[in-house]
Amino acid sequence: MPRAAAVHSARCARAAQEGAQWLSRFRERGHLWAQLDPLGRCRGPLAKNDQWWQDECIEHPLAGLRMGRGPLFVAPEELPSATGWWSRENLLQVMEEAHCGTLSVEASHLSCPERRRWWHSAVELKSQSELSGARCRALLLRLLRATLLTQFLRSKFPATKWFGLDGCEALIPGLYRLCHRSAQHGVERIELGMPHRGRLNVLANLLGKELSLICCEMNENRSDFHVGDVKYHTGYFGALPVLPSAWQQKFSAAECEVTPPVLSVIPNPSHLELVTPVVLGKVRALQDEGSHQVLGLILHGDAAFAGSGLAFEAMQLARLPAYHCQGAVHVVLNNQVGYTTKPYEGRSAAHPSDVAKAFEVPVVHVNADDLRAVDRAFRLAADWRQEWREDVVVDLVGYRRFGHNETDRPAASAPLSYAKVASHPEAAEIFAQRLVVEGKLQEQQVQEMRAEILDELNREFLEKERHKTDGLDWVLGKYRGRIDEGRRPKQVRGITGVPLETLTHIGEAMVRAPDETLTEVGQLLARREAQLVPGGRVDFATAEQLAFGSLLLHRDVWAQSGGTGSWAVAQHERLPHKNVRLCGQDSVRGTFNQRHLVIHDVNGMEVQLLQDLAPGHQAKFYAFNSTLSEAAALGFEYGYSLGDDDALVCWEAQFGDFANMAQAVIDEFIVSGEEKWGQPTRLTLLLPHGYDGQGPNHSSARLERFLQLTNDDPNHLPGNSPEDLREIDKAFDILDTGEGILKEEQVKSYLQPASDFELEWELWLKTAQSALGRPARGLAAGVTRQEWRQVMQQLYRRNAEKDANIFVLNVTTPAQYFHVLRRQAHRPFKKPLVLMTPKYLLHHSKATSAFEDFSEQNFFMRVIVDYSPLLTELASRSDNTRHLSTSKTGAPLTLPLESVRRVILCSGQIYYKLSHKRRSGKIKDVVLVRLEQISPFPYDRIIKALSYYPNADVVWCQEEPKNMGAWFYVQPRLATAGRRDVAYVGRPAAAAPATGSQQIHAEETRLILDAAFAM
Repeated sequence: MPRAAAVHSARCARAAQEGAQWLSRFRERGHLWAQLDPLGRCRGPLAKNDQWWQDECIEHPLAGLRMGRGPLFVAPEELPSATGWWSRENLLQVMEEAHCGTLSVEASHLSCPERRRWWHSAVELKSQSELSGARCRALLLRLLRATLLTQFLRSKFPATKWFGLDGCEALIPGLYRLCHRSAQHGVERIELGMPHRGRLNVLANLLGKELSLICCEMNENRSDFHVGDVKYHTGYFGALPVLPSAWQQKFSAAECEVTPPVLSVIPNPSHLELVTPVVLGKVRALQDEGSHQVLGLILHGDAAFAGSGLAFEAMQLARLPAYHCQGAVHVVLNNQVGYTTKPYEGRSAAHPSDVAKAFEVPVVHVNADDLRAVDRAFRLAADWRQEWREDVVVDLVGYRRFGHNETDRPAASAPLSYAKVASHPEAAEIFAQRLVVEGKLQEQQVQEMRAEILDELNREFLEKERHKTDGLDWVLGKYRGRIDEGRRPKQVRGITGVPLETLTHIGEAMVRAPDETLTEVGQLLARREAQLVPGGRVDFATAEQLAFGSLLLHRDVWAQSGGTGSWAVAQHERLPHKNVRLCGQDSVRGTFNQRHLVIHDVNGMEVQLLQDLAPGHQAKFYAFNSTLSEAAALGFEYGYSLGDDDALVCWEAQFGDFANMAQAVIDEFIVSGEEKWGQPTRLTLLLPHGYDGQGPNHSSARLERFLQLTNDDPNHLPGNSPEDLREIDKAFDILDTGEGILKEEQVKSYLQPASDFELEWELWLKTAQSALGRPARGLAAGVTRQEWRQVMQQLYRRNAEKDANIFVLNVTTPAQYFHVLRRQAHRPFKKPLVLMTPKYLLHHSKATSAFEDFSEQNFFMRVIVDYSPLLTELASRSDNTRHLSTSKTGAPLTLPLESVRRVILCSGQIYYKLSHKRRSGKIKDVVLVRLEQISPFPYDRIIKALSYYPNADVVWCQEEPKNMGAWFYVQPRLATAGRRDVAYVGRPAAAAPATGSQQIHAEETRLILDAAFAM
């Protein structure tokens, strides 16, 4: 090669190498030199403390490179140009504008080259869609309304805290851009989760919540009866508002033509990141139901996003089969401070968004004072999500003008920063002046915009009083449907049984395994098949699958000639099918090798049998193993239960005490969501519980914690508590017109809105006749206060379960488990269900139920009484050990009722140990009563059960220590039921739930059993 050619080739190689280095440096480090801070304190992320100018300066992206001379070569596919050759000045300008301005992208950590190139092209090429003047004016109107709303509320309610958006008002026009762009991509619904900061502004400007209603809430004047939560935690639902046409015409403002999407803001407590998995779960449920054009949008505070492990847990879910929801948009509302905590105190990384990089999620950083850059950032986020169906983070870097809340004094902890804030103009002022300079707007128009918006705000403010809840509204909300929910109690109770023929068909389908199934699994399926015949004994795992299968089937499956193929509730009513979702830790196979919902053959093929019970004639069944997470995983399932509120959604812990890690989700959403926000759920928690000598961490599901969270009064029967009586009297006072008697039309007033008023009225009259002991015609003269009390107290008793906030059960038989799962799915009201599920009993030969116990004539029993000596009494029909309760001649193995000396009340697997002890010791004067439903406490069933044994004393026996388990819960309620002399038998109080020694465990169990039967 000639020397000149060689020199030229070497120069070209060096130029290409140096060009590649320039691109790499800017793409990897440009965000650290970007102009992101609106206050101009530093480049890149905010430095270590409030004395920002004393910090070490972050280096320019090219710092440290050995710089040559002459042009640089960049491959056209990396950065398009006419020849590939760039002058250093031009390339420097392009890359600094792309990566070191008010918008900067982090995408170099993405492993996929195509995805990296997508971002590089998006930010490094000049935008082909420069915002028109009309779009800029629309942006300004959005920004002004967000800004003036905060100022307006601060002037009207100066002493109220509501966590305004001051310093990050650009969030509102940014979210508008995201919503509109997503709608252009086909999105029809957006599920939004966010913390309290900026919530009222989002509700007003993005969901159309009336300012008059917001002001009514700000004035603490909405209701004298019940307000579930503070105004900045509540949810809302509405379509994205469009700019008023008068404003568009007057100011020549225009937005893109698109059908506005519907937005839903999910309520969120002050545990800021808890709502993140809830949103994702709800979105997944809507997508599973066919609503694919649903977007999850989650707002985060900078301190919480970086500091809360829940954000990390939730982002981990994004690509997992049980949880993916086609990409969510995360927006970090970056105030660059957490309450008073500086960034260097609150995180180890440069940006709060750095946690997302662990999951290869791209990050767009943007300065909140540059509205054009904000608009572009949110457009890019929408386009990325549409193109790749993956998560994206927008880091909106602003500041906090008034501290953590409106009553805070932030200058005390950050004097230098807040000296800058005091002299810094608002984003709306900056953008307006820029448009004036560009000739896209006149100063007079800006003032007219402000005046129009303030006039609108003042008009809405005057309407605030119309939102106050009056007394009649409260009565209607409190009592409407009480009778409806208690209607036909026997028929509603009977919905859990299923014809044995149908169960046989389900059983045949759910054991239909591939030909080359592994031997162990094939044997398990064969054992299941043998259980599903007359006289067969069904175990827990089979009972569970029968419950799932019977819920899935359409009502026309396996119809007999001329029949419906379904089972009746009453007359011609038929039960609908339900979707079923089970997700948990090792749930597909089952922690205890009991379930095997997915069958694997020797070639690695998988078959999920419950998905193919009756193809085309069944609802959807989902079974997934979850990530090893509790808080995010349970939050996701809670969200799923909101999105598909008619489905049976179950979350299972590997061991019950693993739910400890999700306690905040349980406290803030599951047990209190209905009372705080009117947000009920059918979510079911399956928590393995039982003392088998496995130590402190694999024994207890912490039953006591759930019982502590129940809302029933331990010292009064339903309808008799002081609170109940106050509500009953309050309702009478509201309905009373001053005569001291409620006439027929007044009583009817709170029944009138019912869908079936005539039936409602008939049922109310029957209740009144039962309570007052006189026929309906005797009520024509009206009802006195005392009579009203009697009637309403009976209604309270009939509806005690409807008023409960949570159900806590510890069932002991497979049939009971089957019936309670079906009851949970078909109940006319939604309540969370916490089930203490078995471990040892899953494979215990005595813990089985007769196949006939699943039939139409059977239902869930809250209390199970010994079959012997009651025999055929209803209270004992669910005793699954009844076949062991009589001699060969059929005589009871226990003494007559009046000769029984002791009743042992218990719950859970200890029953089987007590039963074995009684049988082996031939003890005939002790009976066992099982409390299957612990809460709501079944007063009526317990009182009835104990009444059978007039001469017996009563003990409560449990496996757990005295300060744990159900003892603290049942003791005062048994006293309220009339038994104040109940003795305790169980482990003594302890700090840890169980011992770590098998030997000590066995000795403790022996002592418990001896004490339970001792004379």
